[in-house]
Amino acid sequence: MRVDRKIKASYEHAIDNLDKKEENEQLSEDEFLERANLRSDLQDLLKMEEINWKQKSRVKELQEGQSNTKYFHRVANMRNWHNSLSCLAIDGQVVRDGNVIREHISKFYAELYKENVLLRPKLNGLLQYDSLDHSQRDLIEWDFDEEEVIKALRALDGDKSPGPDGFPMLVYKCFWHIFKVDAMAVI
Repeated sequence: MRVDRKIKASYEHAIDNLDKKEENEQLSEDEFLERANLRSDLQDLLKMEEINWKQKSRVKELQEGQSNTKYFHRVANMRNWHNSLSCLAIDGQVVRDGNVIREHISKFYAELYKENVLLRPKLNGLLQYDSLDHSQRDLIEWDFDEEEVIKALRALDGDKSPGPDGFPMLVYKCFWHIFKVDAMAVI
């Protein structure tokens, strides 16, 4: 499907008019919704146009055996053009220099994610915990026995998402007698 340039231009013109109106006054709720719908419709048109170009590029690519034609390069570079940032308004001035834009964006995000040291809470001895004695430490470091593992296994829900090995917990519950030796060796 070929997207008519006049239709696309009419959408862009209507959106532009509403954007200009918003600069001078607040848009009504209907105008705001109209602009959102226009943008959505325009996006759909652009998507259809992109699909059309991709399909054409595939056909032509097959017919010409992927030769380096002007048409093929234009289609291949369309995404880069779509995603490029050619200008940016910085302090009310439109800047087109890529290095200045890159530097401004870098500074903006560096400032945005800069850690505010003044807001970092300080504990200053507010939290004081008693240390564990040797018997408590030994209790924590004690090896698991098979009964504890079986008890923990039965407490788990069996039909949740699979683990890193791809098996849900239900497999281990049902076939514990098979996995027991290997599992206990790892634990």
